[in-house]
Amino acid sequence: MPDAITVITTIRDGDCFRDRFFANLAVTLRDQDFAVIFDDGSKYPLRLPEYLAQDPRFTLITQGKIGRGAALNIAIKAAPTDLIAIQDVDDLSRPGRLATQTAFLMAHPDCLVFGCATSDRPWLWPLPHRHISAKRLYRGNPLHHSTLAFDKSIWEQAGGYDPDLACCIDLDFYLRAIARAEAKIVQLRAKVIDRNLDPKTRFFARIDPEIYHHTRDQVLARYRDKIRDLPFSAPTSKPKCIAMVQLPPPMHGAAVMNLQAVDALARCSDLTLIELRFGKDLGGIAKFSCRKVALALWLLVKLGFLLPRAKAFYICFAPSGAAFYRDCLYVLLAKLFGVPAILHLHGRGLAAMGQNRGVARLQRLVFANQTAIVLGSRLMDEVDSLPCTKVIIPNALPTRTFAPQGTAKWTAHQPVRLLYLSNLFRAKGIETLLKATALLIKDGVAVTLDIAGAPGDITAQKLKHLLSEHAIAHIATYHGAVNADQRMALFETTDLFVFPSNYPNEAQPLVVLEAMAAGVPVITSNIATLPEFVRDGETGRLCQPDDPDKLAHTIKQAIDSPDQTYTMAQAAGFMCQTDFTMDRFARDICGVMGRVCKMEPAPKEGPDKNDP
Repeated sequence: MPDAITVITTIRDGDCFRDRFFANLAVTLRDQDFAVIFDDGSKYPLRLPEYLAQDPRFTLITQGKIGRGAALNIAIKAAPTDLIAIQDVDDLSRPGRLATQTAFLMAHPDCLVFGCATSDRPWLWPLPHRHISAKRLYRGNPLHHSTLAFDKSIWEQAGGYDPDLACCIDLDFYLRAIARAEAKIVQLRAKVIDRNLDPKTRFFARIDPEIYHHTRDQVLARYRDKIRDLPFSAPTSKPKCIAMVQLPPPMHGAAVMNLQAVDALARCSDLTLIELRFGKDLGGIAKFSCRKVALALWLLVKLGFLLPRAKAFYICFAPSGAAFYRDCLYVLLAKLFGVPAILHLHGRGLAAMGQNRGVARLQRLVFANQTAIVLGSRLMDEVDSLPCTKVIIPNALPTRTFAPQGTAKWTAHQPVRLLYLSNLFRAKGIETLLKATALLIKDGVAVTLDIAGAPGDITAQKLKHLLSEHAIAHIATYHGAVNADQRMALFETTDLFVFPSNYPNEAQPLVVLEAMAAGVPVITSNIATLPEFVRDGETGRLCQPDDPDKLAHTIKQAIDSPDQTYTMAQAAGFMCQTDFTMDRFARDICGVMGRVCKMEPAPKEGPDKNDP
């Protein structure tokens, strides 16, 4: 029904509030409304009261402790209506709340709609609602998340809530909705909730103030350059840094790690973000266009205005192609202003391009006396000949990616479930896997194949044709592009993750680390930095790229040696939890910033990112 709305609540413990919350929810919902409640790992598992257990309007989801951001995303996705209302377990909705907000959203679907709490000061604004600007959120957040209502399309366009933040997920979502979905924020004069103000029981009063301020700083830094008419940042003792990076979408490994680097830099610097967005999808990233040239020149001008006040310039540097020359211009401009640059390399290509004598001179000029970050020791040959400081900083994973170390032995399903998870580019080895799967079927090995990833130079239609060509369409399923929650669900149901990449500029594929952290046995190629963490026979299995026969043999070997496969998967998960954490990544990035700016900025150990 168009005027129906779903109330979303995530709960972890909060036993003292449950009875009154459910009683309030029962009288708040209208006949056409729904409620989705997510139990985020309560000590005493949540159950619906008997008088609600058989009510089809109520849905209870229990998936263990995954963090509030991830829990909100799952609950919202499960909502049967387009309109969503948020309510915290320790707050109570007042009569008429849902009718008021539903009516407003039906007339204004492009808005995030908030109300007031009964405890708020009297409102002197003469109209029934007021607009809240992004600039106002940079001075302070006057909005109660528990009064929020919105159309699900805004949540989808914004990319949902960030599941990796320690706190401030509400502020991040508001700014993300403004920046990505062009949403408007409206606060109604109507008082729609009674808030719990008791500091002893307030649900999020436990958050350490230092963690809160660190997280708030990094959230504000994310969107400072994306939202028009923001004021200049407040005076700070931190050094001013400019970060020039690509952020999702489109989704790829470098963009994901750029987001984490921006968050880390926001901890240790007064950060200004310049986002490089030259392609709307993966297929458009490498294509030339006049629009891209104009945008690159505009960003060069913008960078020139910002550099005089900067102490450091961080850039996700393209090692090859036309983007290499573009990024050279940006770094040379920084050198002209005397601002030291940190060039973070997420791929290969410098050494190959350096075979040209003219390009080699340009590389030496650009990298001279700068700092270059590579992802592993096997990539040091990319910068060995360049007169710069070399630093190795591997990629990292959010805490929610790590699976608990289990005790059950690995036993494959029947048929064995194989998973390929990467964007559909030929260089990522998808055709090698299809051929290997066909060989397994021919040899009588029962397998199924799940394929997930956004189309690249292989479209969904072309993939369908390749599956038919290899006679494996009946055992293969294509899931399309998947988000973080969907990736984790695929990892939980698969037996082997296979990534036979032959990409010449491969560096450190994030998806392989994600699979290892999730406890999934991994088979991948012996290229780039992969052998540094997929140690053959210890934490996974390696094979040569472009060799379907060898790949099929390796897959069969993993299936026939379950004890060995299990031991490798356990060792891989332990290694990821030790060596590939976000805290380590943040310390490394801030350590480089500290050396460049002659300061000591390394952050303290952060909280578990799954905590609310």
